Order: sequence, then structure tokens, then C-alpha cells
Amino acid sequence: MATQSVTALTFVDFDRSAPPSLKVDPGDDEAVALSWFVDALPARWVALVVASGGLAFLAAVIGGGAWALLSEFRLYRTLARDPKPVEARVVGMRLVSSPGWAREVRFSYRAADGSERTAKQRLRVLKGKRGVAPEHWTYEEPVLLSQGGDCLLALAGTRGARLVKTSFEPLVLTDAEKQRLRTVAA
Repeated sequence: MATQSVTALTFVDFDRSAPPSLKVDPGDDEAVALSWFVDALPARWVALVVASGGLAFLAAVIGGGAWALLSEFRLYRTLARDPKPVEARVVGMRLVSSPGWAREVRFSYRAADGSERTAKQRLRVLKGKRGVAPEHWTYEEPVLLSQGGDCLLALAGTRGARLVKTSFEPLVLTDAEKQRLRTVAA
């Protein structure tokens, strides 16, 4: 009697209390299976479905991130072609913790077609410390057009608007230039 080694990927452990036996396919005498492999079939399907679901979720997360990046890229590309400085009025601010802490600013602005639009933008953390509440961290700051902080400088295009951050090195505005921008944007 000849022996043959069998290699199989099962994802599960066998019930070793049951003795192994050979099962022969009634339609084909040459097709033989070990009983442990046959008994583990439902568990192998469950493992395969769970692994496929995990991969599908991972693909959806990566696809969603790529979609968000592409949308941001298209907006910045549009703004780079024909940026129009506009006055943005702060509608609200809140701290968001997902995927990382940021200050989200909702603002309204007047588009080139004269319609009033709203947008939101997240300003990332510049300096945060463990043990200190996120409200006291340092975040990116937008360029202010008013002392009260309710008017901000934004660049608008056909696809939306983005706040101009103070970290934008080429942009240094005097108070007179800010006033001129407010009159142009109004």
C-alpha cells in the first residue's frame, strides 16, 4: 500500500478526537478526500467570507481616501488656474477627532455667479500635548480680514473655496490690502 502526503490550506484546526477516514466520491473512484478536510469545509467557507469582507472593507477605505484626495486636488487645481479672493464669513467652528484632531471651520462666501455658498475646511493641529485638552492646542489659523475673526480670506473657484492659512508664506497682507480685498470681495 502506497502512502501519499496531502497539503491543504484549511484556516481551522481539525477535530482530532474523530479518527480520520478516507471518503471516496461515488461518481469518481479516483477522487478521494480525508474526512477531516470534508468536516472543516463550512469553517473554511466562513474564514474565506470573513477574509473577503475584510479585503472589501479595506478596498472601500482606500478608495474613499483616494476619492477625497482627488476631490481636494481638483479643487486646488481649479483655484490655481483662476483664484478669486473672497470674503468668507464664519458660520461655525468645532473640533473634530476623526481621523485626527482638527478644527473644522464652516464658512459662507459669495461665488462668482452671485450665489451664496457654504463650505467647510479642516485646519490641522500644529502643536498638541498629551494631557492637555484639544481645545487648548495650537491649530492652523486662516488669514483674518477683520479684528473680530468672523471675516476670513478665501480663494474661490468654480468647484468651491478654500481658506488661506497664515502659514501661506508668499502672502503677507497689510491692513490697507485687507481692506481693499474686502471691498473687492463684497
